[in-house]
Amino acid sequence: MKEKDIPSQNGSERIVATIPFNSKRKKATTAIVLPENENVVRVFVKGAPEIVLDLCNTYLGSNGSAEELSSYKKDDIMKSVIKEQFAVRAFRTLLIAYKDLSIQEFNDIKRNHNNFKEEKDREVLEQLGLTVIGIYGL
Repeated sequence: MKEKDIPSQNGSERIVATIPFNSKRKKATTAIVLPENENVVRVFVKGAPEIVLDLCNTYLGSNGSAEELSSYKKDDIMKSVIKEQFAVRAFRTLLIAYKDLSIQEFNDIKRNHNNFKEEKDREVLEQLGLTVIGIYGL
């Protein structure tokens, strides 16, 4: 997909890559072209916190800016948020994270990974240093 090939319409046509959830991976990924900036592809990853958290290196702080996610902070999130707040209430948890890429970066990654023909080719999108958006208890 070339830069000019990215759709400029709304809705599902903005989706440029997906990896569906399955119980083995315990995560799902969707990459979309941002409606407010067609030069940016945002990759969203959602799934089991213990899986997705390992793919993250930053989180959105209280002021809305990305802050470093140390191994200590990851351990704290797993203990105080997941186990002590959600698990004790028998909630299932879901962690949401994202990464922004320029159209050029996205196209380069796609070209270098078999044009995303197979799920294993698209999995590289999940390994890009994600930012935690939030954790939800269901």
